[in-house]
Amino acid sequence: MKTNFLAAAAASFVVAGASVASAQDADAPWDQSPFRCEPGETYVMNVMVSGVEYWFPVYEMFKQAAHQFGCEADYTGTPEYDVNKQIATFEQALAKSLPASCCTR
Repeated sequence: MKTNFLAAAAASFVVAGASVASAQDADAPWDQSPFRCEPGETYVMNVMVSGVEYWFPVYEMFKQAAHQFGCEADYTGTPEYDVNKQIATFEQALAKSLPASCCTR
């Protein structure tokens, strides 16, 4: 039993050390990743009840992931629980990201 505990403790130190090493590179975009954004590409996080504190750390990780993929991140949503308003904010974000030439005849 004591051997298993020591082995588990040693493994946790190895994992913790690897996590620290990889966390140091978290700010740098991944150059070798097959998942790369196109230049100028923006991902939008559209949430309902946007003022809830739950979304703040979620958006921070969303921004960090976007940075690693080489793109921008934006946060939008509605302050209250209203599906129609959320659809409107989604449509606004979509319209903002579309080139003007797509919608003219």
